[in-house]
Amino acid sequence: MGNAVTASRVKIGKKSNIALIGFMCAGKTSVGRLLAASLGKKFIDTDNVIEKTAYKTISEIFDSEGEIGFRAKEIEAVKKASEARDAVISCGGGVVYNKINTDRLKTSSYIVFLKVSPKAVLERAERDGIDRPLLRGKGKMAAIKKLIALREPLYTAYSDLTVDTTNAGIGEAAKAVISKIKNQVTR
Repeated sequence: MGNAVTASRVKIGKKSNIALIGFMCAGKTSVGRLLAASLGKKFIDTDNVIEKTAYKTISEIFDSEGEIGFRAKEIEAVKKASEARDAVISCGGGVVYNKINTDRLKTSSYIVFLKVSPKAVLERAERDGIDRPLLRGKGKMAAIKKLIALREPLYTAYSDLTVDTTNAGIGEAAKAVISKIKNQVTR
């Protein structure tokens, strides 16, 4: 793997999971997959858990049930993911809106906030052709800035550490996560 991270298993005290939180396009899925492969952990994407359970895409859930319906499904997906052991968990961007989610994650996971600039979010979303229900229509940059302003204090409050992915490649971000976790744990 070109982005392989060379590292021994990360010991996180009594916690065996790493949960990645942050805004859309911060790299939670890409970095999470690389971390899981490099550390010999399972990879769980809570959005994928929701889609498999609901037999609908995230966009279809938002269209048919609204954000409230989606968030209810997210609570169940986070519960299931937080019960796993030796996993890297990629959480949806709004997971921090419900404290029950972060409380569950905290019991089994070292929580890492992947921070990203609004400009990088828009560039990545457009480059990858990503359709996000909360970014439909005009004024995408304004919507991104507004959502980041609302969520960032929550990401910061609930995380154990922060890694800025704005200018980092996937491998570089994964190495930073491992390094920062090891540094925190050995203090």
